[in-house]
Amino acid sequence: MSVFSSLLKLTAGALVGGAIGAVVGMLLAPRSGEETRHLIREEFEDRYRNSRNRIQETAREKAEFLKGRATIIRDKMSEISTDLEATGRKAMGCLNEVRETVLQAATNNPPDNYSADHSINQ
Repeated sequence: MSVFSSLLKLTAGALVGGAIGAVVGMLLAPRSGEETRHLIREEFEDRYRNSRNRIQETAREKAEFLKGRATIIRDKMSEISTDLEATGRKAMGCLNEVRETVLQAATNNPPDNYSADHSINQ
């Protein structure tokens, strides 16, 4: 579930709950219209503040979680990069050895470690 989806559901739930509470309050309260509007306004503001605080807290928690994951990924990528670089250097060394062997064979100057046991015709 994405952060956006979680925040959207939280916000929608808070707004629907606030609206239902306001309607029920108006229907059941034996108060004047002005008093009822004042109470509804206060209730709405309280629910709005609570919802906003929960959304902000959820966003902070998700951001911290994602920062932690980003750090793990960055560290792993750095490790992979270092390993890849070392493997590349090793491969280049092997290629250079092969190149030298081929050049020596092409000029009929076998390498020092060449023996007749390793001839191509075997």
